[in-house]
Amino acid sequence: MNKPALAEHEERLRACQEIRKTVHMIEADVWGLLGALLLTIAIGGLVLLVIQMMSKDGIIGGGWWIAFGVALFIASGIKPKTKSGVSGQLKLDVQLAAYDPIDREAYRHLQVQTLAEGRLTPDSVLDWLDAEEKAIQQAESIRQSDLDLAFLRKQI
Repeated sequence: MNKPALAEHEERLRACQEIRKTVHMIEADVWGLLGALLLTIAIGGLVLLVIQMMSKDGIIGGGWWIAFGVALFIASGIKPKTKSGVSGQLKLDVQLAAYDPIDREAYRHLQVQTLAEGRLTPDSVLDWLDAEEKAIQQAESIRQSDLDLAFLRKQI
């Protein structure tokens, strides 16, 4: 394998690292959803407090339902996003579509698994990344081999 092939392997490893970061961001979004729920509760409590302060008799009738509805309306606009404003799942989809894998069998398995599950899951992507990074390392070790055999120079 020549120097351009080495650069290609390094570029693939960088792309894998970026995909791995996106997967971890998606996993962290679960905590973002919990934060949004807590924010909803806090906003609801604040709205309830304001209604109670505005009413001389406290919350009467359906006032708490109004507060709850306002809180849910506000919280419905809260969605975890990446720094660029794109959802993690969409970013992951774009990254995977642009990536040219070495381990095509593992990539095909990820496609089939995603189709069967109806969505990309962090675990399935991480499993694929492990297989792909191993294939990249194997290709690099072949490149560094001292054996001077033509079939070892063939890039697959």
